[in-house]
Amino acid sequence: MARERFAAKKSGIESLLERDDFRAAAALDDRRVLGDLLAHELLLCGSRVAPITVQSALLLGERVRSIRILHGAAAAAAWAAAG
Repeated sequence: MARERFAAKKSGIESLLERDDFRAAAALDDRRVLGDLLAHELLLCGSRVAPITVQSALLLGERVRSIRILHGAAAAAAWAAAG
């Protein structure tokens, strides 16, 4: 869905995802980011969608930073924004 520079605290895209503003989050995608980054992906499982944020920092390694499970209209909106 989107990637951005690493931020130790809540990032701009994370704030948009928390508000279910998936189109704005996808619009902030920066594919040029190299090195430390936050990658925001969507996982589709049946009728559910899970926005997942993975923190990838060269010195810290990779870890899942957040995950949510969306149902119904929120799941459809997230999937449509990423497509």
